Amino acid sequence: SVSRVNDKLEGLLKRFDGLFSGKLGSYKGMEVDITLEDGAKPVFCKPRPVPFSFEEAVEKELNTAVEMGVLTKCDSSDWGTPVVPVLKDDGKSIRLCGDYKITVNKYVKEVRHPLPRIEEVMAKLNGGKLFSKLDLSRAYNQFVLTE
Repeated sequence: SVSRVNDKLEGLLKRFDGLFSGKLGSYKGMEVDITLEDGAKPVFCKPRPVPFSFEEAVEKELNTAVEMGVLTKCDSSDWGTPVVPVLKDDGKSIRLCGDYKITVNKYVKEVRHPLPRIEEVMAKLNGGKLFSKLDLSRAYNQFVLTE
C-alpha cells in the first residue's frame, strides 16, 4: 500500500538524515596532494567579464562556496584564476569553473598512475548482476587537499 511505502521511505530518510542535510560532505579515503614545481611563479589574471544574465547566479554560487567552506574570502592574493560560469542542463543554475590552464596548471607536478585497460575492467565486471551509479553533489569540492 502507499502508506506502507511512505512509512518505509520516511524511515530511510530519518535513518540517513545526514545524507540529506544539504551540507557538503568530504571524501575520507585520501587527501589530494597538489604539488607545485620548484620555482613556480604566481600568475594573476584579471577577472573575465561575466555576462549580465549570469551575475546574480555567480554571486550566489560564490557565496554558497564560502558558506560551505570550499572558498575563503581574501583581500589579495598572488595567484588569480579567471572564473568561467557554465550553464547547467536545467537552463537556470550555473557551475563555476576556474580556468587553471592559464595560471597554476603549468606549475603542477604531474603524477602518473597506470590505468587498467578497458578489457581488464570489463572482465572483472563479467557475471555481475547488480550495478549502481553514484553521483556526488559538487564532487570535486568533496576532496580534502593537503596543506
